[in-house]
Amino acid sequence: MTYSIIIPHLGATGGDVVIVEWRVHEGQHVKAGETIFVVETDKAVDEVPAFRDGYVRRILAAAGSEKSPGDVVGLLTDTADEATGQPTASAAPPSSATQPAVQQDSTGSLNPARTAVATATIAATPRARRLAAEHGIDLSTVQPAVGKIIQVRDIEALIHSRSENRPNGANSASDTSSRPVSARRRAIAERTQQSKSEIPHFYISVDVDMTALAEKRHALKTERGGLAIPSLNDCVVAAAARALRETPGLNARYAGDKILQFETVDVGVVIGLDESVVVPLVRKADTLSLRDVSKEIRQLRERADAGTLTSADQSGGALTVSNLGMYGVDGFVAVIHPGQSAVLACGAARPRPWIVEGQVTVRTLMTMTLSVDHRLSDGVPAAQFIQRCKNILEQPAQLFEEKI
Repeated sequence: MTYSIIIPHLGATGGDVVIVEWRVHEGQHVKAGETIFVVETDKAVDEVPAFRDGYVRRILAAAGSEKSPGDVVGLLTDTADEATGQPTASAAPPSSATQPAVQQDSTGSLNPARTAVATATIAATPRARRLAAEHGIDLSTVQPAVGKIIQVRDIEALIHSRSENRPNGANSASDTSSRPVSARRRAIAERTQQSKSEIPHFYISVDVDMTALAEKRHALKTERGGLAIPSLNDCVVAAAARALRETPGLNARYAGDKILQFETVDVGVVIGLDESVVVPLVRKADTLSLRDVSKEIRQLRERADAGTLTSADQSGGALTVSNLGMYGVDGFVAVIHPGQSAVLACGAARPRPWIVEGQVTVRTLMTMTLSVDHRLSDGVPAAQFIQRCKNILEQPAQLFEEKI
């Protein structure tokens, strides 16, 4: 019997995917659960396992192909020599898959285009592959600046070099150019539009006195001889997790005719990439020490830069922390991540005039703005959450109660 190998729906990320590589070849026997190919979504790289035992008889989409959930990319049979007939009705290919991504040669076997095969054998991060494809760059012409793996910075350097070598007059003010919208940017556009269209946002802002926390971090840095210590963003994530535990009404999401209450406190962290952002979650963040929160965020950032985050890393949770303070932004209003209920936006912590006990003094202040889904919560629970978060940050002893 013949079965279709299809592109699965990958949770919250959704949308089109790019096939990064095939881990199998035609004629190979696979077992259920064994990875057969790898795809890159707008925010993650996921391994796709075989849904049953069988033989891979046809690969219908080469590495680098952009496909949609439900598209047929290969055929699987029970035995190695049976004819490949019509796939089972339960996995019938949609109309978008009627034309294979690769063509048959004179022998009747399916082979990807030479360029796709050559490109697939070159060591490069998924994001570097995508950027190279968007600009028509052959990866075989790119030399990594560091190590043996082509990074986004290598592609960007080549693009910049090409721009500088354009003919005279080509860079005039009236000159324009266009490029396709990447899958990542398209997904962000769709998701933010969905959020603002479907989720009625309301906003609460507070100024947080970060003076004591800044002094504590400075003392800790001196004590540790300049070694890495938890960042201000790490502290905000840890404080938000504890505040969310104490205001469980916000640790939920609106789902039409019901409210889904989360059993654990998982906090999302916005991580900026070259052309998009990802939002992985710190799982059970309220149970972690500040040191462990910092370690977890650092590891998530490393995986985001390497392009190895999965859809599972970015699914769930009720609240995300977004911080633009490192760019000198005083304050901003963030859009709620679809599937969640709130986002806490943080600006820069900088010296400002402040009144303490009737006297004007200079304190280190940070503006936080909470965006909340009004379908889930009214103003009071949201105000209780942000006030509790503010109190934890202004009295940071409990955050640093364990040795860092």
